[in-house]
Amino acid sequence: SLISQTIPADPRELSFETLEFDPPSAERHRHVLSNGVVVFVVEDHTLPLVSVSVTVRTGSYLDPNVKTGLASFTGSQMRAGGTVTLSATDFDEEAAFLAAEIGSSIGATSGRASFNSLTKDLDAALELFFDMLRYPAFDQSRLELVKSQSLQRMERRNDSTGTIEAREWTRLMRGDEHFSARAVTRNSLEAITRDDLIAFHGKYYHPGAFIFSVAGDVTPDEILPKLEARMEGWAIQTAAVPPVPESIYEPQ
Repeated sequence: SLISQTIPADPRELSFETLEFDPPSAERHRHVLSNGVVVFVVEDHTLPLVSVSVTVRTGSYLDPNVKTGLASFTGSQMRAGGTVTLSATDFDEEAAFLAAEIGSSIGATSGRASFNSLTKDLDAALELFFDMLRYPAFDQSRLELVKSQSLQRMERRNDSTGTIEAREWTRLMRGDEHFSARAVTRNSLEAITRDDLIAFHGKYYHPGAFIFSVAGDVTPDEILPKLEARMEGWAIQTAAVPPVPESIYEPQ
């Protein structure tokens, strides 16, 4: 090893043991539930921790032109806005009590939600997680707060040359009409309502749009029935999700 070597005069004389890495086989960890949902499970019993995440077939490319920012708000407010059975404050307190890091977001071409918890608290964390995924309440006061914060950031978005450069680079590379170049404006922000968030969630969040990944101190035999039970009765939407638009812009 390097520690046992005499330090050479030139770094090029250093020698190292061959590093061997065998990437895991996706097929070996892939499971399909009875409702067709794919779940990848990788066991790691080193620590009593479990991480669960779900990738969702959605994205900000699905924003209506007059309501740019809708997907992003839907993703963040699923976590921040409480659920049908738990107020936003109560949900925060329950997650904090379990020391479970629960999050939700929607990016340009996909959505994601995740949590990690101690193994002993897995059932309770799963209940909170699926309550958020399936029954978000989108608390109006939390929505107004994030809209206010977004307006404040919007007022400062030209204060940094890096922000301007990033925005203009995207526009020049993909054109004004590409979804990635659309910017949230005061008008589009103010047009977004709680009902819009509810409708967006109802349209794109369902088991047919999910891929789960699980890692940590749990076995497939333990986690797969838990996931399946929490999606029981959750209807799968049959409408096809539009594909992500390609960039066909050619600068003049």
